[in-house]
Order: sequence, then structure tokens, then C-alpha cells
Amino acid sequence: MAMTDVLLILATFGTPLVVLFGVGYVMQRRHQPRERAFASCPAVDAADAIYDRAPPRRAAGRRCWQIKGCSLAERSRCPAYPRPYLPCWLAVELANGGQPKGECLSCARYKSGLVG
Repeated sequence: MAMTDVLLILATFGTPLVVLFGVGYVMQRRHQPRERAFASCPAVDAADAIYDRAPPRRAAGRRCWQIKGCSLAERSRCPAYPRPYLPCWLAVELANGGQPKGECLSCARYKSGLVG
């Protein structure tokens, strides 16, 4: 194998790899300040603290507004309705700044761990 062949192979495969890793490095460096700012956000800390207290999720089941039979007007005021991916009590706590709502704490669904 001649030296020109080796240089051709390195140029063909090496240059894209160097560019790829260079772009990745630059993007990582630009992302670090945003990541640090997000990690120190009080809302994230509050959400993590609330989620750590969560009872285990045992079954998805029906949503809380389906069980309670809420009207569309009641649903539009409910913080859990636009967040179906969260347990209803967690959505309410996040909307209230991390404060639990008495209605949720006395709910049989919350107590049984069938949160949703």
C-alpha cells in the first residue's frame, strides 16, 4: 500500500470524524452553562422533592376528572387536565408551588397508590 493510498483513506474517513467530534465538543461546551442554570432552578428542585414523595404507580386506570365527573368548565380550571402525563395530585402540587392540596391527600385513589 502506497503512502498516497494511506493519505487518501485518512482524508476520506478521518476528516469527517474530526469534524463530527469537533462539532460535538463545541455543542457540549455551549450547553454546559444552560445545564447548570437549569439544575439550580428552584422549580426543578421543588418538582424533584414532590416526585420523590410520590406513592408508587400501580395502575394507569381512568383520569381523576373522569372519576369525579368534572364538567368541561371545571376541567379548564384544573391544573391536572392539561397534564395527563402526570398523576393528578402531582400536577396540582406543582401548580400550587409544591403545597399539597387537602382534597388530594384525602382521595382514596391517592391513598391506594392508583395515582393518575
